[in-house]
Amino acid sequence: MKQNHLLRRTALMLAVCLTGTLCACGTSADTHTREEESVIMETEAMLPTVTVTEQTEDLGYDFVIDIPAGRDIKILQLSDLQTMEMDGVRNENRYHQIGNAFFGDNVHDQQTQTWRYVEEAIARSNPDLIVLAGDIIYGQTDDDGSQWLEVCEKMDSYAIPWLVIFGNHDNESAKGVLWQIEQVRSSEYGILKQGSVTGNSNYSVGLRQDGMFKYTLYMMDTNGCHTYPNNPGEGMMDDNPDIALITQQAGIYPDQRAWIHQTGKYIAEQYGDVPALVFMHIPIAEAATAARRQYKETYQSYPFTPDLAGDTGVSYEAFVGLDTGGAFWDLAKMHGVTGMFFAHQHNIAASIVWDGIRLSYGLKTSTHDYHLPELLGSLAITLGEDDGAFSVDYQYTALPYQESGETVTY
Repeated sequence: MKQNHLLRRTALMLAVCLTGTLCACGTSADTHTREEESVIMETEAMLPTVTVTEQTEDLGYDFVIDIPAGRDIKILQLSDLQTMEMDGVRNENRYHQIGNAFFGDNVHDQQTQTWRYVEEAIARSNPDLIVLAGDIIYGQTDDDGSQWLEVCEKMDSYAIPWLVIFGNHDNESAKGVLWQIEQVRSSEYGILKQGSVTGNSNYSVGLRQDGMFKYTLYMMDTNGCHTYPNNPGEGMMDDNPDIALITQQAGIYPDQRAWIHQTGKYIAEQYGDVPALVFMHIPIAEAATAARRQYKETYQSYPFTPDLAGDTGVSYEAFVGLDTGGAFWDLAKMHGVTGMFFAHQHNIAASIVWDGIRLSYGLKTSTHDYHLPELLGSLAITLGEDDGAFSVDYQYTALPYQESGETVTY
């Protein structure tokens, strides 16, 4: 049985220094005691109480997050951190490939490449919870698990509940997905459940205020972590301890859709119409359809800026997505989904409304892997307390781009 934690924290105060770096200016977490089946995160000073409970009874939700009434709910999406380390590369061939592709500027510092952007995003949005939207690490450079442990430690240091969905690179690590899940579940503020359907991060979260469920969050695993037989050292290795648990073809599978359907029906029967949001790493094909049909003259001209009523953002990359033949889209419509949130495509930061559902790509939150300096930051999502509506805000970084070291060839 998973043992959860009873935690008390003080206010986390962050400020951007004049030098453009982020400083932590608050107090650290107090000592804590542990209790089974609930995670209570109490905030002192000006921060109200947020309670996270893992459900043992059939309430239709895997987790319930209680948020104080009288205010909107704030969610921060962080996308494609993809932390990687050259000293974790598996062989000389991959050392040259990864080094020349991603480290030609000779910058090797996680605070510079990742965590300062995360801390800036938290300071700007003051979220109630954070969603890590997949590709959190570049798993093939983390066979010893040190980067995953660093993620858990850093995210816990912010003393805000953080939810995990896996991307197509996270589970490449030789530590195995079960070990990764356990590290999150044994952390202080991490939220993750493997689920019983295809993938390893399928779970539901109910957001509750004043005793009423205001939103349902579906966390979906889009799978796709795979081996590369023709390029030794890349991706997941054949001897990965949990390879049998990994579905290597990306997709949203029939049993995942059945889980959404069953959960949605139960929630509607018990609590009435509760609007829902879906978070997944790889986009679905309808996102590309929305761009193509609503902006057929401009969607392939870059930068593409969707400007119809309610649309926002920019894209420098072709829209692609997972095709379920419309089955997942129809299911989402049936169960009150009003928004879907993606990562994966680093040069898209666009939000388009299509057939009553807002489709939003997050800003990349690190300089690891391919990126554009002008498309770094985070996505802030505000859920209205009373009307079931939500808004999105692209928080483009105000931090100076990393200074390159001496250009090197690997």
